[in-house]
Amino acid sequence: RAGELDPGSAGAMNELAEVYFALGRLDDADRALRDSLARAPGNADIHVKRALISLRRKDRAAAKALCDKALALDPGFVGAHQLLGTIAWEDGALEETARHLLAARQSGPPVSDPYGLLAWSLFTLGRAAEIEQQAPCASEGQLFIEVMLQAIAARQQDESELCRQQLLRANRLFASLGETPNKGVFSPFLIVLEALLARRDGEARLYDGADGEAVESLYALGDDHCLSAAHLPVEIDGTLHRIRPSLVVGCKAQHLAEAG
Repeated sequence: RAGELDPGSAGAMNELAEVYFALGRLDDADRALRDSLARAPGNADIHVKRALISLRRKDRAAAKALCDKALALDPGFVGAHQLLGTIAWEDGALEETARHLLAARQSGPPVSDPYGLLAWSLFTLGRAAEIEQQAPCASEGQLFIEVMLQAIAARQQDESELCRQQLLRANRLFASLGETPNKGVFSPFLIVLEALLARRDGEARLYDGADGEAVESLYALGDDHCLSAAHLPVEIDGTLHRIRPSLVVGCKAQHLAEAG
């Protein structure tokens, strides 16, 4: 009724669309948004809301096309970048994920990224150093994920002091966090990394090679378990090797599936 009384305003139809969307009446929600778009054709947010409807319908191509329309109207529109970044993450397109989520993060006000998809994408691409360069996080839970990934990256590069600094930050955050995504995932990393640092400090001569002895690399690929052996010295055929961990995304997918 409000839309009928004020035919020049898109606000009432947007609110009606949100109600329909919450009720699962997707056709009605889309119809209301089309009406709203006719009243405000330059409103990028309407395209993103329609993209969410397309995602609910499992039409990812339509959702991406609608986000592209939003960015054509406003190249810095945060909602469109966030949604495109999330879709790209689910598709395994990490470069595209990072590109869109970086654009959202650099837009100004803190942007919510509760699962740390930007940090995960940069970490997996080998660009963890860029995490520290970003604008402030929207929450301590998000910051905890970013700090932990930086600690793991430092450990992978055998940068013990940087790893130690990030773990101190992570412990302070962990103590104040309530329930937050990935807190349980990262809590074992805190213990493992601290133990590895202690061993690294106690056996520096073995880790760094004895008397200038060459140290070869032995790469271990896997999920978080591969970190347990990070940089440990191993002798193979008389040559000293050091285990270098490499986290591989998706290793646990099988046993999380119903058929696993």
